[in-house]
Amino acid sequence: MDAACPNRQCQPEMQEKIDSGRSQETAARVAFALGGAGLGAGAGLFLLGSFWRPGEQAEEAGLVLGPSWAGLRGRF
Repeated sequence: MDAACPNRQCQPEMQEKIDSGRSQETAARVAFALGGAGLGAGAGLFLLGSFWRPGEQAEEAGLVLGPSWAGLRGRF
């Protein structure tokens, strides 16, 4: 954009690209926030889940690493 808009003064034909970029930026920020909220909620429910069902076997999860791969192992 610096080359197309010297001194931050863009030509009118660039307005469509500017508007599109701003819309994509907003969508990306919303998706990032929703993803973070979902990750936080999932982690909280996973960690607190064993407290809601006393007497049952607790969940277990772990990271498994191999020479050329990584994975998750768990029991629910």
